[in-house]
Amino acid sequence: MMSQGLRIDLLETSAVAFCMSSNAVKRDKQLAANRKCCSQAKGVMPEVVGDELFLTVGSSHSTCYLKSMKQGLVKNASSFMKKGQPVERCLSQGWPWLILADTLEDQFPSLPLLYSSVLNSNNSVCVASTESECLATISNCLKLGKTVAEATAATMQGEPACKEYLETVAFFAQKYTGGDEMPLVDFLVCTAWNLRGKLYGQSIRLGQEFTQLITYFDFKLEANLAPCFRVASPKVQDQFAKLLVKADLDRIKSKSKPELLEAERLLKDAWVATQNAPLKDGERYTPEAKFGRENKEWNSLEEINQALATELLGPKGTSSSAAPTASPSKVANLLEASPSTVAMMQHPHLEVGGLYQHSDYGSQVFQLLELNDTSAKFEHRPLMQDAWTVAIALSDDLKQWKKTKKAIVQVVDQAAWSKYLVENNSAAGEAIDMQRMQILLYDTFVNLPEVDGFSFVSPPTGLCATINIPKGKLKLIAYGDLKRDDGKPGHKVSGYALSPPKAVGDMDNVTATSVLVPFWYVKPSMDAEAVNMQLTNAKHGGLAIPC
Repeated sequence: MMSQGLRIDLLETSAVAFCMSSNAVKRDKQLAANRKCCSQAKGVMPEVVGDELFLTVGSSHSTCYLKSMKQGLVKNASSFMKKGQPVERCLSQGWPWLILADTLEDQFPSLPLLYSSVLNSNNSVCVASTESECLATISNCLKLGKTVAEATAATMQGEPACKEYLETVAFFAQKYTGGDEMPLVDFLVCTAWNLRGKLYGQSIRLGQEFTQLITYFDFKLEANLAPCFRVASPKVQDQFAKLLVKADLDRIKSKSKPELLEAERLLKDAWVATQNAPLKDGERYTPEAKFGRENKEWNSLEEINQALATELLGPKGTSSSAAPTASPSKVANLLEASPSTVAMMQHPHLEVGGLYQHSDYGSQVFQLLELNDTSAKFEHRPLMQDAWTVAIALSDDLKQWKKTKKAIVQVVDQAAWSKYLVENNSAAGEAIDMQRMQILLYDTFVNLPEVDGFSFVSPPTGLCATINIPKGKLKLIAYGDLKRDDGKPGHKVSGYALSPPKAVGDMDNVTATSVLVPFWYVKPSMDAEAVNMQLTNAKHGGLAIPC
């Protein structure tokens, strides 16, 4: 900026910022995140005051640099701050900004990242993203609440160089980067990948073979997926960097498994130590190490690791391997996962309560009762004998336990089935009660006195009076099949729904199975003058029957 000159007009084109959150808790998190960036770049970035109003998504680097100049963090900057010069005008007067409300971020959490990516795209050369850059992009998307599939699809839109195996990079991010916050992604991209940059070249691709190998390789370690070893995977020989090949990992798996377990433990403890170590101060003191070097020799790397952990963390510094079980998350935290959690990830077919068979036990069916940090307990329950269990150490091959659809045959407790017998079954009793009510309805209907003075007409089938009938003298009683009341509108008889027999449309088609009930051939009418019958309920034989 200083060598080529500051152009305020270019700053204005990308000067976009969001208001800091009006929510106090979220605002504190925003300030804490910026303070963390400042602490990591101590002496370069200006300190966070605490009364800031906006968060920049465009012109961020330029703004930060100008703020550093104002706080006196940039050496020899006075010559650029003379009155009337662009730098001085920016510091004293500022320049126009587009300010977006924090409610936009609340509604669209990914909007700041989108603005930042678009506004800063003119600062980069059009080069396809490498594996490490894709890893960082996927991590950002997952932190915004996207699923792994959505994060992968969003990264794929940038046409990365590794698009053919981008799912592998996403799998690595999901499984081996330390859980929801993904601290190992920041370590890989900002630190470890920078180390690899020195080894391999900053923009070089790691390649599909290496990426898939280090992601999917099975080290045959029970309850341990070696996440730290996968992260610390560069190999150097004769001061030349080389990528690991399958033969290297096969050799580790077959001949150096104890050393692999020890390396994984040391790396995990070292990761915990680095989270508490003053790294930036250490970088400054390293060139002067000769003045503070101890006159002490260590017998092994284990002793050095123990001493470092004790100094940084106290006596419990090496207990990270016994960390509590990680809470369920879409992103696995293998750094803190217990052996039982890792075992469940290695053997996804295992499920507490599931049924399994093993070739050593023939056709016997076992149920997985428990899977703890030391063993898996399977129980077999013979039909006429006591149940017995088998405890399988996590170091044994749990893949030999195959999931089965066979059921465990067992004697059913009498209390569980006796209530379903006919004499105890309420459903059977209800059916009998309804049949009794049907018989009572039939007896009541057929014993009613015969009704004269009407006849059927057809087609269509209807009723007509054949004589003059005085008012209130003609009663047509309903009859039909009784059913359980489903709550729908309709005729009811003593709590049961009444449905009519099949209607006869033409009297010429009457068959032996036809049932004629005059009640059902009286039709409703919207013409008040045509109405000559009234619907009511009548008591007959103890039943309330529509008539």
